[in-house]
Amino acid sequence: MKNQRKLRNYLIKHKMQIRITAKFVFFALISSLLSGVMVYLTLWPTLSKLIPPDVFPILQANIVFTLSCAVVPIVLLIFVSGIIITHRVAGPIYNIENKLDKAIRGEDIGLICLRKGDELQELAEKVNALLQKLKDSGH
Repeated sequence: MKNQRKLRNYLIKHKMQIRITAKFVFFALISSLLSGVMVYLTLWPTLSKLIPPDVFPILQANIVFTLSCAVVPIVLLIFVSGIIITHRVAGPIYNIENKLDKAIRGEDIGLICLRKGDELQELAEKVNALLQKLKDSGH
């Protein structure tokens, strides 16, 4: 239950975070696939002259199996990294949206405080300046 809560804390704006992370995973897979094809096209003509023909199917199967096994942890690593990285953007967006919603409803709100290391610090400062100006002018 505690791990589930931790994950939920990292998925603050889950649709946005998963969409961005999926793009990272997609481009990483495409890059890996293209790199693999280039290596194959570069090395295979030379290797095929050195390896007996009856060993080709076994070697190809081993290569495909090994690469397939390597893809799963790489995709998981990219996915987890993507969620952690997008959390540093999604948290501030969520925080700023909530403060703005409260300000629109006319509630008395404090300033936006972001965590150290969060992105969008400059935006938060500008929104804070705007909120303070509205508060000072009596709006």
